[in-house]
Amino acid sequence: MMGFTVARAGRNRGWIAAGIAAVVLALTPGLAGHPAASDTPVVALTVAALHVLSAGAWIGTLYHLWRASRVASSTTLREMLRSF
Repeated sequence: MMGFTVARAGRNRGWIAAGIAAVVLALTPGLAGHPAASDTPVVALTVAALHVLSAGAWIGTLYHLWRASRVASSTTLREMLRSF
């Protein structure tokens, strides 16, 4: 949150801090679970991190669809949902 706050003030280092925090948080479930004990831990950790990042992007997109649905016309909303 601090990284995003700094980024909103127009500073690049805020985006860098937020990006690093997102990568670390995406790796955390894999390091604490089954991928860390796998026969190929690098591949398993990579797949687990991509899964967490993808789920976060999907949920984030749902949030923005919800926000847009409050002001968009029904035609625009239908097209956005079809694209989603």
